[in-house]
Amino acid sequence: MSTIPTHNLDFEYATRYLLRAPRYPYIYSTPKKNPGNSDREDRSVVWDTEAYNFLPEDCPPTANKSLWIQGQLCSVAAGLYLVTDGIYQVRGFDLANMTIVKIPRTNGVIIIDCLTSDHFGGADAIIEEAKEAGQTLRIFGPDGFLEHVVSENVYAGAAISRRSIYMYGEKLDKSTNGKIGVGLGQCLYTGKISLVAPTQAITQNGGIVDGIDGLQITCQLTPGAEAPAKVNYYFPYYRALCAAENATHTPHNIQALRGAPVRDARLWSRYLDETITLFCNETEVVFASQRWPTWNEDGNPTVVQFLSEQRDYYAYLHNESLRQIKNGQTPREIAESIQMPPTLSIKTHLQGYYGSISHNAKAVYDKYMGWFDGNPANLWPLQPTDEATEYVKCMGGTGGYQAVLDLAQGYITNKKFRFAAIILDKLIFAMQSADDRDSDLAEVMNTLAGVYTVLGDGSENGTW
Repeated sequence: MSTIPTHNLDFEYATRYLLRAPRYPYIYSTPKKNPGNSDREDRSVVWDTEAYNFLPEDCPPTANKSLWIQGQLCSVAAGLYLVTDGIYQVRGFDLANMTIVKIPRTNGVIIIDCLTSDHFGGADAIIEEAKEAGQTLRIFGPDGFLEHVVSENVYAGAAISRRSIYMYGEKLDKSTNGKIGVGLGQCLYTGKISLVAPTQAITQNGGIVDGIDGLQITCQLTPGAEAPAKVNYYFPYYRALCAAENATHTPHNIQALRGAPVRDARLWSRYLDETITLFCNETEVVFASQRWPTWNEDGNPTVVQFLSEQRDYYAYLHNESLRQIKNGQTPREIAESIQMPPTLSIKTHLQGYYGSISHNAKAVYDKYMGWFDGNPANLWPLQPTDEATEYVKCMGGTGGYQAVLDLAQGYITNKKFRFAAIILDKLIFAMQSADDRDSDLAEVMNTLAGVYTVLGDGSENGTW
């Protein structure tokens, strides 16, 4: 089901309290010496705040209307926003936000997330500024943060980075026919990335001892939900809750397509329930590491409603997937059949712009059952090229590949694009593995690219 987010508070919240927009639309990389000309310094654009200026137009046929509107919401004016008196966010310069919390009665601030590369990559820039001012910063992080960051980026970092290019469509033009966003935001920042070790680990729930320069902060550790090391922060003085990435304006991934350990949807829902119990009797605004905040409105408990619906989404996804697992359904069968109840499916912040029900349900299966779906035919399959070669023979490709291409064209004509993609994928693998590659390989690849384009145009999920 695709819900068009037009009759709710999203557009009001996404644009509320903009204090200042950037003077210039571009952010450039640090100048580097040109190897061919020592007198010249090269700079590249690492962020363009005007790249998605086409999105206010009407949705074209080449895009899913619901995802198009989510793109409009995620690409509203970049700049400095007020969350509540004393708390500010820098939004629209990365997939992530930077949150700035003033410490009352001092000149100090707390910065939550430094933008770039999973929220920590811009730390060096802040530290360098502090050093120039003669200041020493305290850096807080959840217990295990550095270990998990290093393990993810060292052990499988190269493969994850490569797949991220596909997941985020980094090679696509930003246009009505190309990239309109990834659901959680618009795109990744491409500038310098740094990693700085925390000077103080948050190892338990509760208040940070003595606060930070007197500002009380209550922490809720949430390991195993959105990340192996994650923490929510509550600021009693401001009656404001930072939900990190645990509650954003689209469901997150239970398992990222780029590659990452499977997250625990059950635990995620339990943490959100705990968040509501711990903080929401006093909270007036909840904000996150991505997108816009949610405020209580005119006495209505909008914050609790938002967090409760997020909690119920992850709980239902987990429980219904597990019920179908116990009934013997395979990952693909569960992904095709599972639907949210109407009370959740109509909510715009629960649409699958980033974490789709389809791939999240498969992730729940993987969490409990692993890669094997129980079908013996899938226990010891041929490698893709060998399997494809035999499939193509069965489809009439022994005397040439045209018969198989014609078969795929028939499915395209009948708008059965998903199966057409399977046939063409098999055909390409078979042709590439042949000793004498057919001269029509380019035609087949272009045909498959056209099928993927049609599927992408219709997809509500930005990473698909």
